[in-house]
Amino acid sequence: MASENLLREIYCYRMRTGDYSPQGLLQIAKDYSEDELVVSRKAAAQTAKEKAKAGVLTADDVLQINLREITSTLLGKDGEGIALTTYDGPLPPKEFTEQGDDGFTFLGPDDYVRLRLMTKVDWYQRRAETLQVQLNALQAGIICCTTLGTVFAALAAYKFESYQAWVAFTTCLVNSLTRYLDYSRTEWSLKKYNRTHHYLMNVRYWWSSLDSGADSLKKRNRLVSLTEDFISEEVDAWGQQMQKAFVKQKNEQKQQNEELMATLKAQEGYKNAMKELGMEWLDTESVMAAINDPKGPEAQKLFGKLADAASQLGGLQEAKNKVEEVVAKVEGVADKVAGEVDSALDKAEDLIAHVEREWESRLKMIKNAAMGWADKVPQALEEWLTSADIRDKFFVNLPELTTTFGYLEVLEVGRKMGPAY
Repeated sequence: MASENLLREIYCYRMRTGDYSPQGLLQIAKDYSEDELVVSRKAAAQTAKEKAKAGVLTADDVLQINLREITSTLLGKDGEGIALTTYDGPLPPKEFTEQGDDGFTFLGPDDYVRLRLMTKVDWYQRRAETLQVQLNALQAGIICCTTLGTVFAALAAYKFESYQAWVAFTTCLVNSLTRYLDYSRTEWSLKKYNRTHHYLMNVRYWWSSLDSGADSLKKRNRLVSLTEDFISEEVDAWGQQMQKAFVKQKNEQKQQNEELMATLKAQEGYKNAMKELGMEWLDTESVMAAINDPKGPEAQKLFGKLADAASQLGGLQEAKNKVEEVVAKVEGVADKVAGEVDSALDKAEDLIAHVEREWESRLKMIKNAAMGWADKVPQALEEWLTSADIRDKFFVNLPELTTTFGYLEVLEVGRKMGPAY
């Protein structure tokens, strides 16, 4: 990322566009006296600051400020864990001089298109072709290994059991190729390079479509800004992808640590459980020692403890059998009690039903008697008031009436009131 940013500033400087154009220099000289810009570029030389305040900032000063800011950012963040080496090669590098570029002279638009734009177009095209071949090879390898694994699995299941090792081998190859394909981000890189190549070719076509006399500072700025922005976008995408990969790796490491801690806790719980059972002597070291030397002292000691544990388990089994017998008896008693309770509930339900039927019959009888008496009350009352014989007969029949309605008090009251009539 830092290298592409350096190239961006160098080519903008050589093209005199952006911050290095006359308008850009005036704007920077105007803004450089503001506090926020001074703070953001405080690493620049004191002479550059003085020139900026005086309004005489040059392109060389701006390049110095920007390059120092880029290198400070690199050393402060991206390159803090990287050992930086000194470049001992020629300046400019060989790949630039082979194209006729001395690396220092100012460039015209056509030179910029040839040395910067088309160079990156060719580079992205070559990288895309290489990645396409690599992607095809990896995908073909995954398909072939998967097919071979399926064939070996079928043969091993049918007759050739020795092919099971080849099944495991092909499965390992498939997993390795898949992980490498995911790690290298080949498919993602291929898409990114093809997209950037397409954008840069559009810039090339746009510039070629302009008239020869259409060259202006505005169009130069547009040519350089479009080209550098597309290149920076591709480089920034790599940085974002690396950041995501770093976060993913960090999360996976955290998950592995959590799983390891859970495993250790489970082992600690196993040890505590064995200790509570009094079997802490049964560990991996003792078992392996007994296996390696079946007649040795460790084996004899282990066999003796196992015999003691077996006898204890026998006593436990006997106790378990007794407990099961008690449980069976309790269950039998519970079933018997449940049966008696069910029988009592059935009898209670029958009794309630009988009472309800008797009560309904008595209410019906009372209702019929009441209806009969209701029809005779007016006439009987008139006769009762006018005839002494009827009154005497009423009091004679009153016990039968009270028996019908169930109110014995009526008889007593009637007998007390009878002589008055």
